[in-house]
Amino acid sequence: MVVSLNTDEFIDKYKGVPPICSFEERKIVLESCRYVDEVVPNIGGADSKIAISQVNPDYIVIGSDWELKDYYAQMQFTKEWLTENQIELKYVPYTEHISTTDLKRRLSLAPDK
Repeated sequence: MVVSLNTDEFIDKYKGVPPICSFEERKIVLESCRYVDEVVPNIGGADSKIAISQVNPDYIVIGSDWELKDYYAQMQFTKEWLTENQIELKYVPYTEHISTTDLKRRLSLAPDK
């Protein structure tokens, strides 16, 4: 499995705040997963077609929390583009309470030592 990982610059631009963990730190975590063969930077930023085309995947797999959002607009491709490139979009169950937003909230509640 190849994981395309957003750069720190893209996250800062998209969310308006830098990531808590750097690209390298997030990459190390992903590479420690036994199912991950390679981690590549999402060099296209908002235009994910660039990174996708370099990897040439059979599937794009994302969390089911995106089913109710416009993932196609977010990633700047269409269902037709996926079909033309013989790529299938798959959703995996979203895991509750591990989002960055939730982790930030929990950290803000941690007592100072």
